[in-house]
Amino acid sequence: RTIIENVTNTYNISLLPNPFIVERKDVRGDEIIKFKEKWNIKPKNILYVGRLAKHKGLDVLIRAFNSIRMKYKGISLFIVGEDDGIYSNLDGLIKKLGLISIIFAGKLSDYDLIKAYLSSDVLVLPSSYESFGMVLLEAMAYGVPVIGTNVGGIPYVLQNGKCGKIIEYGDEVGLSNAIIELLNDDGIRSKYIEGGYKRIKDFSIMTISKKLEDIYQELLAN
Repeated sequence: RTIIENVTNTYNISLLPNPFIVERKDVRGDEIIKFKEKWNIKPKNILYVGRLAKHKGLDVLIRAFNSIRMKYKGISLFIVGEDDGIYSNLDGLIKKLGLISIIFAGKLSDYDLIKAYLSSDVLVLPSSYESFGMVLLEAMAYGVPVIGTNVGGIPYVLQNGKCGKIIEYGDEVGLSNAIIELLNDDGIRSKYIEGGYKRIKDFSIMTISKKLEDIYQELLAN
């Protein structure tokens, strides 16, 4: 992010993200209940969406979950995404810590992914690197408060913490504290949910098209 800002300031470059399109679909309450029952999702649920890859920080999330579960009787960690070679390592860590209520769902259909968002209390993206972090916007669109690491494009998406919690990569204690705060503090949750709804509008086709038009107009004027 700092490198990008230095480059844009030095060479007068404007950056425009790809537009974000979310086709919101209404999901009946009974469908969400059935989804939770199918996957044994607990009353409090932490969600991760993305590949099971080394740079995604899932080991940190699992260790943080180990601390969090001591404070809640009914809490689960729901992991959505295909294995990219680390599932066996994660499974070994889970067994070593004696954890239960960690659910690997694999890849879900688009409709079931919506159910996963609507079944969750917080989405966590604990990566060591992300160029953007599209799942953050997806979660925001469905009213799920988000936590991301201070890497890559995540601070840009979260407006440096205005519409989501930012923690340092690998900070297990910081991550567990951030999750607990969002589970317990309705005021903070509402702040991030409202901020998320506002933030996704910045990535609409209309907004991006207008910014692109303004750039063209400025270039033509010069």
